Amino acid sequence: MKSNYLKLMALALCMVPFSCQEPEEEVTGGGNASITVNPTSYTAEDYTQQTFVVEVTADCKWNVTSATANGSKAEWIQTDTQSGDGNGSFNVRLLENETADSRTADLVVTSENGAVTVEIPVTQPGNPNSEVVPPTVEGYSFPITEMWDTGLGVDVPSGSITLVDGLANADISGNTITFNKGLVVEKSVETDFAIACPAHTNPKVNAGFQTAILAYNWTTEDYWLLKIPVKEDLYGDLRFCYGSRKDKGFTITWSSDEGVTWNNFTGEITASPSEAMWKSVAFSIPEAQKVAAGEYLWIKMVALAANEDYNMLSNGIAILPAEAEKSELPAQDNNTVVVSEGFDDLVAANAMYIDIPVGFMKSWVGRNPASGNFYVPVNPILEVERCYDKPGFLQISYADEALKARYLESNNYGRGKLMIKVGERLKEMGKTTADLTVKFKCAGITTAFNEAVNTIVTLQSSNGTVENGTIANADLSLDAFKEYTMTVKGADQSTVLTLTSADAETFSSNEDNSPDYRFYVDDILITIAE
Repeated sequence: MKSNYLKLMALALCMVPFSCQEPEEEVTGGGNASITVNPTSYTAEDYTQQTFVVEVTADCKWNVTSATANGSKAEWIQTDTQSGDGNGSFNVRLLENETADSRTADLVVTSENGAVTVEIPVTQPGNPNSEVVPPTVEGYSFPITEMWDTGLGVDVPSGSITLVDGLANADISGNTITFNKGLVVEKSVETDFAIACPAHTNPKVNAGFQTAILAYNWTTEDYWLLKIPVKEDLYGDLRFCYGSRKDKGFTITWSSDEGVTWNNFTGEITASPSEAMWKSVAFSIPEAQKVAAGEYLWIKMVALAANEDYNMLSNGIAILPAEAEKSELPAQDNNTVVVSEGFDDLVAANAMYIDIPVGFMKSWVGRNPASGNFYVPVNPILEVERCYDKPGFLQISYADEALKARYLESNNYGRGKLMIKVGERLKEMGKTTADLTVKFKCAGITTAFNEAVNTIVTLQSSNGTVENGTIANADLSLDAFKEYTMTVKGADQSTVLTLTSADAETFSSNEDNSPDYRFYVDDILITIAE
């Protein structure tokens, strides 16, 4: 929404000629270009269909469009032309207002090169007899998540979803998508939306977990606008996550006052090496600018460059804490605490939590700059194979619903291991042998295929005996952490414990049925058994 100051300036510009020097190659006849309009504003008599004429006095080519407070096209204002050259006029028709609320938008007349702009505020009263009741906006609790859902399930071949299928959890009208819980997604480009499946996937079947909304013919400064209603006050250090392909970068800003004031995001947009993957950017909302409960957080994603192909907003969005909470574990000591590891070095990991309903998004793992992909332990007692960053916890083994075929290409690609050198700690503690109690939090996930992971988690020891060292698949907690306890008898100064999947050696020859062996660990506490 433009500020009152800008509105007053627009009115002033409409009443007197507004001039600026156009580039010489774009000026016809030389000199300064100017545009004036009559009327400078228009208020309809009532809610019924109305028509009026706008006279334009100009010495340049010009274009005309309409704009709502957030910059999208006002569908209820129609003109009989979109352009002119020099002096001229155009007819305006206002469609009947079927709601009880009055509405306001701008007619915008702009010189061909965009250097000169005048705005004509247009207001239409509401219909006092209207029975149209504005929908109740449910809003979002924090953390905020919303996905593009066709309602067709996952058993959908690649490319088979079209705009006709629509979205099961949203309505699409003109330049706007309105989701059932209240999220509004608008695009500034006036071409139609498209819906595609998949956004990016291999294998090419069972691809329905990926849905993208597309807009074509982007120019510099076209944008996506997101309006997100919140159920509770929203402020603090946050992270905005989204899926996007084929974009050429965005400038992203946020507003807590319906677009009157736009604030820059504080972080850089980060993503994995593939442009098809999820992207994340940090931002902070001061408490003084909080989005109050019942109000909207606005996010504008402005294109940095033109794109004649298309811009794809994929799968969904999320607003998360900038960092996960740190673990509360006792510190290692030389008496009883052998290992204490809460993976607090990962609290700011650019990845996704597993306990929020975001489908394919839960597959998103961090990309560690030091290794390119894998987790690099800070604790020298730890070693890893195929482990990945998650916010405040660790993913062991790798899986991704979109890329199952890759697991068949290399030796045990999906198998991951976390090695814990408890023997080194026993040396530091001055203990030759010890029985150990091993407690840790563990979880699996329900995948985007709506299937449980196939993992059987096992604790192995290089020597000594492990008791209760297996978590059967049926006993593995899904989408939330649960604490498990195991015992190691007869550990010594050479002992290495390994957390891995007991059945990760076998892969299906059918890429669509390859088992999913990933699992997640946190808060590992190994103590001398009493």
